[in-house]
Amino acid sequence: MEKTCTLLVFFDEGTPALANEIKEALEGNDVQAKIDAMKKAIVLLLNDETIPQLLITIVRYVLPSEDHTIQKLLLLYLEIIEKTDPRGKTEIIKPLISSVLTNLEHRHPFVRRNTILAVRAIYKLPQGEHLSGDAPETIEKVVSTEQDPLAERNAFLTLFICAQDKAVNYLFTHTDRISDWSEQLQMVVLQLIRKVCRTNRAPTAIRVVATTYCQLLLSQSDNNVELIVLDRLNELKTSHREIMVEMIMDVFRTLSSPNLDIRRKALDVALELITPRNSDEVVLLL
Repeated sequence: MEKTCTLLVFFDEGTPALANEIKEALEGNDVQAKIDAMKKAIVLLLNDETIPQLLITIVRYVLPSEDHTIQKLLLLYLEIIEKTDPRGKTEIIKPLISSVLTNLEHRHPFVRRNTILAVRAIYKLPQGEHLSGDAPETIEKVVSTEQDPLAERNAFLTLFICAQDKAVNYLFTHTDRISDWSEQLQMVVLQLIRKVCRTNRAPTAIRVVATTYCQLLLSQSDNNVELIVLDRLNELKTSHREIMVEMIMDVFRTLSSPNLDIRRKALDVALELITPRNSDEVVLLL
C-alpha cells in the first residue's frame, strides 16, 4: 500500500541567504551562480521565507535562460510559489503573460501547442480576462496562421472556450475551407456547431450549420466521423426540415460510401427530405 512521505529540507536559519545576494546572482551572467541562487530561493520558499519582488527578477533574468538545470529549477520554483495573493487575486501571473504570449511564435510546434493551453488556463482564472484581455484576438490570429494541426486545433478550441462568438464568426466566414482542415480541427468544429444549434435558432445560422455539416460529411474518410455527422444532420432534420431539404443532394452523395451503416443512415436522413420539387433531381442521382 502506498503511504505519504514527508520531505524535510534542511535550512540553517543562522546563515540565511540574503535577498541582495540572490538577486545579484540571478541578474548576472554566471550560470553556476544562477543555479546556486535558484536553489537558495527554493529553499527559502520551502521554509516560508519570501523575498519581495523576486519573481520579477526571475522572469526577467532566469526565464530566458536555455540552461537545462536552470529551467528545471525554474519549473520547481513556479510549482511551489503561491499563485495568488492573500486576497485570492492572481497578481503573480501578470509578469509572466508577456513571456507566455511570446512563445506563440516559438519555432517548435510542441511549445506553441502548450503555450496555447497556457493562455487558455490564464484566461479561465478568476479575473483572467482582465489579465489577458486581448487573448481571444491573439488566439484568433493564431488559428488563421498556425500550420501545425495540433496547435491549430488547440487554438480553435481555446477560441471556442474563451470567446465563442469569435469562434462562430471565424467558422462562418471560413466554411469554404472546412474540407481542408485537419481532422483534429474538424472534430472541434463538430462540438461548436452542435452548441450553436442549441443556442441560436436563427434560420441563417442553422443554414450555415447545415452547410458545414455537409462539407464535413463529404470531406471525411473516417467512418465514425461520418456517422456522427449524419446523426447531427438527422437532429437538424427533426427541428429544421425546410432547411435540410436544401441539403438533400449532399446527403444522397454519401450513398457512394462502401460502408453499409453509413449508407443506411444516409437513407434514413434523406428519404424524409424528398419533396415534389426535388424528386426529379433525386431520381437522376439514383
